[in-house]
Amino acid sequence: MKFLKYVIILLSIFAFSYCSPDNPDNPKDNQEQNEPGDDTPGGGGGETPPPVVTNVLATVFAESFDHDTGYSGFMSSGEWSDASGTGAASAAYTTWNANIYNNNYGSANAYSGASGGCYANVYQSNSGVYGYCTISGISTGTYKNFRLYFGAIQSSEVLTLEVCHDGSTWTALQYSNGKTYNSWGRAEICFTVAGGNGTLSFKFTLAQPKSDYTYGGKLDDILLQAVDTAYDTVIGSEQGGGGGGGGGDSGLKSRYAELPVIDNTNSDYYYNTLYAETVDTKKHVRNFSFCYDTRRHNPIWVAFPMHSIYAEGYGRSKDGNGNDPWMQYPGLPLDKQSIIWDIEGDGYMYWSAQSAILGGSGSWTKGHLCMSSSREGAGEDINLQTFYPVNIAPQSNTNAGAGIFGTLWGKTEDFHWRRGSQICPDTLYVVAGCHYANDSNIEYDACNWNARSSHSKACIVPTHQYKVFLRTRSGNLGKPVHECTAAQLKTIAFWFDSVLPTGSSEYVQDYAVSVAEVERRTGLTFFPDIPEEVKNQCEPRDWGLD
Repeated sequence: MKFLKYVIILLSIFAFSYCSPDNPDNPKDNQEQNEPGDDTPGGGGGETPPPVVTNVLATVFAESFDHDTGYSGFMSSGEWSDASGTGAASAAYTTWNANIYNNNYGSANAYSGASGGCYANVYQSNSGVYGYCTISGISTGTYKNFRLYFGAIQSSEVLTLEVCHDGSTWTALQYSNGKTYNSWGRAEICFTVAGGNGTLSFKFTLAQPKSDYTYGGKLDDILLQAVDTAYDTVIGSEQGGGGGGGGGDSGLKSRYAELPVIDNTNSDYYYNTLYAETVDTKKHVRNFSFCYDTRRHNPIWVAFPMHSIYAEGYGRSKDGNGNDPWMQYPGLPLDKQSIIWDIEGDGYMYWSAQSAILGGSGSWTKGHLCMSSSREGAGEDINLQTFYPVNIAPQSNTNAGAGIFGTLWGKTEDFHWRRGSQICPDTLYVVAGCHYANDSNIEYDACNWNARSSHSKACIVPTHQYKVFLRTRSGNLGKPVHECTAAQLKTIAFWFDSVLPTGSSEYVQDYAVSVAEVERRTGLTFFPDIPEEVKNQCEPRDWGLD
């Protein structure tokens, strides 16, 4: 019995030494050895370890930052990159407050596969601006299952990690290096991509203040592998939210105050939120959310906040020829969105003008729901994204009837933004949308006047358009609207025919209605987090309109 006891002990010791958690080639790597309840970052805590990966199909992307080990300075130079892998040729880097260093604080010998040498450091500037490093456009081909490794000195609470699979939708990924802050370790994340456009982008953003995390966030030895195992962590959806299919709401990741209630029963509706960096402070913010009708090929609504942080930029974006940069929304195929950009360089980039709604004359213009001038910043994503079809509605540009729709809509734009002047310190929440009372109002996209192209398809144009607003009554409470009482909030809405008849009023206040009335007409629910009584208000004078 004593001999058997010694054999068991020896076998136990051998088994423990064989399964080293720092060995990236071991099938059980990164399964932490902590006891349940251990609060070490990435510790066991009763968590289920990642599934065993049986085969690595390809190295899709690898970056050790060591092409020029003598380089030290801003990452924007690119001299440091030694990117390799099947998808590396199309990859590009965008950085802010990020440097390359080669010093004694590198990753050498810290984990299996550590290159040492150069590493990236994302930091907070003395002026308080947080840094980021984005690696975009990594080509994944037909691969769907991935394992991502990288060296780090922090967890995702300090340096956040997001992945984008469709060119617009960013999803947060959680990770830990398994050690304490400022001690190098190797992070591992496994995920499966559903849908997408055959590329992956990763963004690392500093999220904690310098006072708490003096050293910022360090990165080294990024390795993305395609594997043959599907994972429970799924990025995207085959049915929307960036998947390129029909409807779906997987692109809406947060419950923002401006978001209407989502209709998951309509498979034609495609939902998403687009994010961008502010122009000066480089903060990662939501730009706008939208519901797009892939059957009508036109928007249902676009919801967005208004605040001074969105007014940091200047100017309207232009393409290489000095024209407005109309472009395809990358999350939907051509047959699901209106083609209102010059797809083949032949000028076929408009809606036709033949439906009865125009009264036999006039034309349609491409109208922003979230204004370009509300997201100024020439050449910046925050402005460029407003030119996607998901944010553009057919709006009347005609002499049929009074022909004053554009004038009135413009007054609501001035009303909620005043061309860059902030109305109040608190956030103003806006939803601009379209209503379709008659689906026989058909125009064709990809047209040059009424001449159709090979890409033209039937699109249904709205019979009405509306805008609804919410903000605090005083404008400077400094707290979320869902924490406010009914007496502290105010709302208003405006409702227009897409083509206003002759003799229509030219005073915007004559089109004011309650938010509750727009809900009744559309069947939508706006601002679901505030008291119902607030949505029954319709007091133009409360908003400076007499």
